[in-house]
Amino acid sequence: LLIGDGNYTEKSLAQNNCKLTYKASDKEWESFLMKFIDKMGFDYTIEYDKNEDCARFHFHKSFNPFIEKYSLLPKKSPEKTIGLINLNRGKDFLAGIIDGLFSTDGNVSLESENPLIRFATSNKELARELRAALLLFGIHSKIYGYDRESHYIKKRLIKANGKAYTLMVNGLGIEKFIETFK
Repeated sequence: LLIGDGNYTEKSLAQNNCKLTYKASDKEWESFLMKFIDKMGFDYTIEYDKNEDCARFHFHKSFNPFIEKYSLLPKKSPEKTIGLINLNRGKDFLAGIIDGLFSTDGNVSLESENPLIRFATSNKELARELRAALLLFGIHSKIYGYDRESHYIKKRLIKANGKAYTLMVNGLGIEKFIETFK
């Protein structure tokens, strides 16, 4: 989750204020996150932004050792990666990372005649690492690069520059993905 929708830059770590953003109207997801975070024993507050339908967990000092333990180097979103250390932590750990990435920046559509599973990112290295992680589970995927265009979301301009990447799981990989990450 942190790699996808987290904020753990040098500045936020120095201020003991890492963030995790999510859709505020998704109360089931919020409840799941709160139970998980409470179980981990982290000190946090929640900030709601009703104009954007988003909420942010603000993690405080108790969270910094977690960032260090899992080698999540302080980076901005386009620079975040899974990291070689985390790719080698075992399948259970990787399953959690994969689930978190697809929960934040993925899309699963099984209702159409052409079902698909995809993950979007502006970071080619993250897409490559995710592809390698999926291969460890026997799931084949392909990465497509494209030029991004600026667009609006609820009257807010989302500026786009550079390339974006979509990792696609299709064919037999879809069944294997669902079986592995249900």
